[in-house]
Amino acid sequence: MSAWVVNGDPRVDHRRALEIVAGIFIVFAGLVFAGAQLPLTLLREKKLPLPRGKGPLTPVLAGVAFSIGWTPCVGPTLAAILALTAGGANASQGAALLAVYSLGLGVPFLVFGLVFTRALAVTRAVRRHYRTVALSSGAMLVVFGVLLATGELTEITSRLARFTGFEL
Repeated sequence: MSAWVVNGDPRVDHRRALEIVAGIFIVFAGLVFAGAQLPLTLLREKKLPLPRGKGPLTPVLAGVAFSIGWTPCVGPTLAAILALTAGGANASQGAALLAVYSLGLGVPFLVFGLVFTRALAVTRAVRRHYRTVALSSGAMLVVFGVLLATGELTEITSRLARFTGFEL
């Protein structure tokens, strides 16, 4: 048995500590999203000098930059789904989670592309009310971070899972 295994199950030994750290990080992210001031060192923008060509390499570099920028948003969720699936869920539950995840990630892009001109009006409205959107989104992140750090989010999702019949 490994030194990392405390209660016999290596998948959950450090779960509580990770929930607390993740909760604190989410609270911090919510405060930043709501407009809390950051130290200047975190606000500085770093740019790589890239050539402005129109060759076949330009779209590849744009895709790489996009994926790196989205990794903090997409990576943890995808990793959690894959970990849940590998750690005990059956293949059909894993497939369902990945399907819903993929739909949630892809459908907004497809819908936005299909209704681009109408979506411009929506983005203008969101831009006009940006402060309200940022404050409410930041507040939701803070609430979820606190729920995660205190362990209440696990309790809430466990209770909700009983209603769906889809437990992991």
